[in-house]
Amino acid sequence: MKMPVNSPIPRRFILAQYLDGLLFWSLFAGASVMMLWLLSSTAKNLLRESVATRVVTLSRMTASSLSPRLQDPASSISPDSLGSIPLAHLKAIQQENPELSGLAVVDPNNTRSPLLSAHFHRDKDRESLLKLLDSPAFQDLLREAQNSTQPVFSAWEFLNSSELPLFVDRVKQPEYTFTAVPGWPGLRSENIPVVILVFDAPRLQQPFLRADDNTAAVLAITTLVATILGWFIQTRSRQRQQAVNDKLTALHLLKQRDFILARVTSAMDEILAETEFERAMTRLLREIQSELVLYSCQTVFDPLHPSVTNPPSPTPRHPQPSSPLLPLDWSYFLHEPLSLRLNELREGRSVVLTQPRLNSEEARLFEKWKIQALALIPMILDKRLLGILVLADQQPDRVWDSGLLDSIKLAADLYATAYGRREQDAKLLESSKMQALGRMTGGVAHEFNNLLHIISGNLEQLLHTKPPSSPERSLLDKIVETSRRGSHIVEQMLNATRQSTSTIREGSLNDLAQKTVTLFQSVIKKKCPTHG
Repeated sequence: MKMPVNSPIPRRFILAQYLDGLLFWSLFAGASVMMLWLLSSTAKNLLRESVATRVVTLSRMTASSLSPRLQDPASSISPDSLGSIPLAHLKAIQQENPELSGLAVVDPNNTRSPLLSAHFHRDKDRESLLKLLDSPAFQDLLREAQNSTQPVFSAWEFLNSSELPLFVDRVKQPEYTFTAVPGWPGLRSENIPVVILVFDAPRLQQPFLRADDNTAAVLAITTLVATILGWFIQTRSRQRQQAVNDKLTALHLLKQRDFILARVTSAMDEILAETEFERAMTRLLREIQSELVLYSCQTVFDPLHPSVTNPPSPTPRHPQPSSPLLPLDWSYFLHEPLSLRLNELREGRSVVLTQPRLNSEEARLFEKWKIQALALIPMILDKRLLGILVLADQQPDRVWDSGLLDSIKLAADLYATAYGRREQDAKLLESSKMQALGRMTGGVAHEFNNLLHIISGNLEQLLHTKPPSSPERSLLDKIVETSRRGSHIVEQMLNATRQSTSTIREGSLNDLAQKTVTLFQSVIKKKCPTHG
């Protein structure tokens, strides 16, 4: 059985087919992101507490180290005394704390020269601080620090954020802390100098960024794992669904095969019992077409087959089950492209033609007929191709199952068997007629032979009464000779009908041919009239 090669068919994207994978991916990725967010938030909260504690401690210790009581307890206490702090002290503080970009002691009341003492690694940090000191926001921070015993912070967004994002924003500008210098009894709060520590915020943010990098790496790995597992689950789900579809398809094909076998079995007695079986065969083919939902189901017969060219009377009406019918006759199988399939059909093999496994000629023929699949089922009679059962469909995904085609071939074989049975019945009837005619001929020949014997016996006795010179004797001789010839003809007829025993003896072949021609001369003249 020749079956079509499975070819890739473009798959349409159907969201329902991917719900299992998408659902698993969503749950796995969502749970992973939630866990990462909790872990990242916990780690960053710990980092915030650590950084904030260090910044607060450093700010308070720096302010305490600049207290006038620690510098020179005997000296008079005034803000101007901070100007005498050696830069080495400030530089030592900065060297011990690499996250500091600089530090300065500021007198908020001195608007002309607010810096009492300062040390910066870079001049631009000093210039930036001098510009910010004139801003109202900095002035508010300085006054707040003078009235507080705790350090006052500038923006510090990555420390002060109340939200817990998965990733923090990178900072590029330095951050500041403002701490009032303690140890100024008797001074009003607005006259207390303030220590400003300039922190390298991007450097302090490095642990947060490393945590973000780790989170991003884990998130990428989690997404990849979720994608792989989702794809695996979706593949397994599709395999299970495909297995279910295959089982349903197999059950459907089995149902169709059982239906066709049942209909062929039930129609067999009716078709083989009747001489005019075309109507029953037409109903059978219509039922097959309806069950398989085919576009066309028709038969094409070889006009040169004896059962078709010389059918018994009445002429068989080849059934064409339903419309529409393909404009197809036997001439199509004598020319390309269908002539290439004729040898397979003569060998009794079914031929299946489906898109896109077609050559250019077959593709044009399919386009002309507006079909997508074609099955040719041979009808074999006496090892000769009587005709072809043609099944056509317009569905591109039509699958011709080998078992289904075998079941349909039973219908084609039944059709061919019915034709053969009718042909054998016709031959048997003709033989019976000839046998009856021979018997009748033998009976007539026996009766005629008896009459000839009586006639010839009486004539011979009459000859003995006539002298040789009598004129009646010559007439009687002719009658006797004619009677003998009639007896010889009757003997030949009895030999032909096998009702007498033939004597085998040597003889002239020419004489035998002349006698045979003489015997059948009247019949030959009637069958083959001459034309002048």
